Amino acid sequence: MKISKRQLRRIIKEEKAKILKEQQMIPDAEVIEMLEDGLTMIALDMIMNRGNEALKSEVMQYVMDTSTNDPERVEAAMQELARRNNL
Repeated sequence: MKISKRQLRRIIKEEKAKILKEQQMIPDAEVIEMLEDGLTMIALDMIMNRGNEALKSEVMQYVMDTSTNDPERVEAAMQELARRNNL
């Protein structure tokens, strides 16, 4: 099967557009890291400085469900993380 130069150019253009669109859909690792840091800082600020007990309870429950059942360790770690980040 033969294709014309025009058809080949169109195919290349379509494939290039598809690849560029896929690349835009994959989040940048640096942006993901910055987002994680931002979410951590906002959550810590809301817990430590604004007294958001509901958020604190959810975060503590998540940590206890996934790693440790010791709420005192979780509380101490949360306070240390806040201290390290000047919150």
